[in-house]
Amino acid sequence: MGRKPKNPPMTKAEMIEAGKQRRSTRVYKAETDSLKDESISKSVRNAINDIKRADGRKRIDLNDTVTVKTVVECYLESCAITSTLPSMTGIALALGFTRERIYGYMKKQDTETSLFLHQVHDRMADILSENALRNNSNAIVSIFLLKSMFGYQDTTTIQLLDNSPNTELSVEDIAQRAGLLSD
Repeated sequence: MGRKPKNPPMTKAEMIEAGKQRRSTRVYKAETDSLKDESISKSVRNAINDIKRADGRKRIDLNDTVTVKTVVECYLESCAITSTLPSMTGIALALGFTRERIYGYMKKQDTETSLFLHQVHDRMADILSENALRNNSNAIVSIFLLKSMFGYQDTTTIQLLDNSPNTELSVEDIAQRAGLLSD
């Protein structure tokens, strides 16, 4: 026959215990936390770098539509290359302003640049909703952002009914108005 194995075969109980230990280490809790920590640190470092770059950058004249378009297109192209969702904050930083200043300009000015920035803003809402539909971004966060930053809203219609005291309604009329009966 053959040689005798160095270790005896595992018993069923030993196999189950070994499986439990392997399963419990598959959760990767420590690795997940460290990846999350790295991601947060990276976000903060990116913000610091953006602020430093913006501090030394000359502001773009917002009335110079050609330059604004060039800078915004360059920003959007960099987002495409880095697979980053664009933001008005990113556009504002690229132009040398704060997001609030860009929104203020868009609200108060009726210029070609303002119209262009409104179009970009609308397109960014499309990008966000498209990516949420494709599960490339968190749907709940995307809905929140679309409502808070892009003016999207849930709509509810209220139909006023004639409820004057002279109107008597039958049970069928009430059920139909409540949508319990079909027409």
